[in-house]
Amino acid sequence: MSNDRILRTLQQDVEIPEVVRKKADQAFAKIRAEQEETGMDNKKVVSYNKKRTGRKVFSKRKIAAVAAVAALATATVTAGAAAYMKWSTGMAEGMQATETQQKQLEDNGMAAFTSQSCTDAGVTVTAEQSITDNYNSHISFKVEGFQVEDGQQPDFGSISVLVDGKEDLNLDAGFYDGIIAGDDGMPVRASDGSSALDENGDMMYYYVQEDGSMEFDINMNNYSEKGFFIGKDIQVELKDLGTVDKAEFTKTLEGTWSFEWTLGGADTAKTYTLNQPLGDSGATIQTVEISPISVYAEYNFPLQKETITTENEDGTTSESTTFKEAPALMGIKLKDGTVIKNMYMGGGVIGYQNNSSDDYVYAYATDRIIDPDQIAYVLFLNDTPVGDQGLTEDNFYEVAVGENQQGDR
Repeated sequence: MSNDRILRTLQQDVEIPEVVRKKADQAFAKIRAEQEETGMDNKKVVSYNKKRTGRKVFSKRKIAAVAAVAALATATVTAGAAAYMKWSTGMAEGMQATETQQKQLEDNGMAAFTSQSCTDAGVTVTAEQSITDNYNSHISFKVEGFQVEDGQQPDFGSISVLVDGKEDLNLDAGFYDGIIAGDDGMPVRASDGSSALDENGDMMYYYVQEDGSMEFDINMNNYSEKGFFIGKDIQVELKDLGTVDKAEFTKTLEGTWSFEWTLGGADTAKTYTLNQPLGDSGATIQTVEISPISVYAEYNFPLQKETITTENEDGTTSESTTFKEAPALMGIKLKDGTVIKNMYMGGGVIGYQNNSSDDYVYAYATDRIIDPDQIAYVLFLNDTPVGDQGLTEDNFYEVAVGENQQGDR
């Protein structure tokens, strides 16, 4: 396999692509890539690879997953069985979903609800909700009867997930901490938008809900098989509870909580054929597929070498040759003028389709619910601002979609 187009699996403390880290540091908080390793095909896969890491750009957790799973029968409550269900906090607040968006996802079948509980060691875990599209599925669990001290981060010791009896998925999981990325990429409280940093600049987490419970979320993706999750049987096993600090898990309670149900989900994505050059980058965006929880873009992008100069600790410089990345699909501009400059949650693919093709893919799950019908432009990173300046519209290629497609710029 050519080293020019090799697949690298990134297992990161922070959920964000390496290309974005290099070109837009000012837009995100403390990004640090942890490891690279070789895999199949020729895409750079930004995935969880059965390692658990923080779901936001500022969380840090990593616990190994296990392969075994046990089943427990259940019933799934569909959207049609009730007049609109109550969403979990992590799905509603954490994904910034308005009531209108929640109803839309229930009506179109993307959001589904599962009322299944499992109790062990005095702790009851309930599978509550899922949101599923062609490439991703988010599921939430309510955890009752387990507490941690202030300042401690709760976690399960291991998780196992099978979809349709297969392990062909990448996943991220963690307890919902009440924090989202603000407009500048910095952490804020989802409930009121206030800073999630204390006077010393340290993170403050909000794991406990008003009723004393906590929420555990699993985010899964498979970009190799379109529709992999929709309507499929899923088995989940959670084992042991405790705390995690500096990627080390400390078990405080032994138990096993097992679940089995059928995912909902629907293909509600809008697909736009564009064939739009992105300035002088050498990339032409061919198609963009946008669902309420993910984006998937295909480019034509011939290989381009570039020389990077880095400064060493002793003050000297060194040069290295690498290959350019296509402009990152960073955000969107809505019809009402709202600009979202960073909506990356995680779990995507970046890179060439195969060894001999110039076809390039950039895809990931979004950190919020979006309405594809309200998008006027898709934003691709053009250049990085100098110094401490944040990203502005001038830093993007704006590509019009839908009824605005005559206005590409």
